[in-house]
Amino acid sequence: MFIALAAALAWQAPSTEAAHLGYFAETSLMRIAGFEMPDLPPGMEMPEMPGMAFLPGKPQRSLEIRLWSPGVAPKDAFAFVAPPQGLGQGPRLDLKIVRPSKGGEPAEADDQDAKGERKPPDFTIKIYWGSSPKVREGQPKVFRFKDLGFGQQAGLLRQWAQAQMAKGASDAARPDATLAHWPSGDKPVRIAPSARLAGTFHLETNYAGQVDLEVPKELDFLAPFDLTSPDLSGKPDLSKALALQWKPIPTLLGTHAMIFGMQGQETLILWYAGETWDEKADVDWDFLQMAEVRRLVEQKVLLKGDATSATVPEGIFRGADFVMLRMTGYGPSVARADVQPVPRLQTKTTLMAILGGKMLDEME
Repeated sequence: MFIALAAALAWQAPSTEAAHLGYFAETSLMRIAGFEMPDLPPGMEMPEMPGMAFLPGKPQRSLEIRLWSPGVAPKDAFAFVAPPQGLGQGPRLDLKIVRPSKGGEPAEADDQDAKGERKPPDFTIKIYWGSSPKVREGQPKVFRFKDLGFGQQAGLLRQWAQAQMAKGASDAARPDATLAHWPSGDKPVRIAPSARLAGTFHLETNYAGQVDLEVPKELDFLAPFDLTSPDLSGKPDLSKALALQWKPIPTLLGTHAMIFGMQGQETLILWYAGETWDEKADVDWDFLQMAEVRRLVEQKVLLKGDATSATVPEGIFRGADFVMLRMTGYGPSVARADVQPVPRLQTKTTLMAILGGKMLDEME
């Protein structure tokens, strides 16, 4: 229920007054406490199966291309990108074009009452923040979800929703713009560990213009988060203070680290590593521009790029049914402001780690 809501609320396209082109390069890693993916024999690969694009314990690289343009693309519209050879994806990437719906409005959600109004779920949210072995004075902040404004609901859900779910919502065309995106198929696109971003990305369309973006050789996919504490070969003791430690990642500008846990169906527990938390903040944590990352680091909402540790207060996830750590590290980007569409390439690295909980215990 929560992820479905987040997907509906999370996606925000740039202003449609101008066309925007985004290249989003991500390194992803998923971990499950007490589980390690076994090494396969040489030459053998896991079959491509739904939900298996990202295997636990194995870093994966992905690139998503999104082109927003005002108005409705013509019936004969096409859009493709010629990527650098070092990306290893061939000479041409065809973008799937998604036009606005005929009704001009996004489809309504199914969760409605008899009057046709959306029913917000009724659950309690407990929010902690800051790096400390003990719960700090004045925490947690406790909210009833249904009592929050729509913007606050959207902001809270964005901060813990899975990025892939949020990006998946972008396939729905907006009523005033055309979206073209790659990958365009149902199968995941594998990008090799040896692939590089450096070189020229050339966009060619017959409805939104053409543009080149030159990526310098020093800008590349980020390294994955290498968590050295807790030891995820076993399950951490969630009744005690939890020391998070990870190896430094060069060029990282800032890190967003948080943990969410569920107690039954009615209580959501959130912890943020940043020293500052603002209940009115409405941040889409998908891909942040460098200026926004620097601003949030200065406000201590994000950890500094060279930070390598944080401490979760003792006992806040004791007895939870499901506990997951999510870390997002934001790297450098490159952009142009002198052309149309306005192109930008951004980088990030993400870690999702299931730390434990009653549900994980029952799966054994």
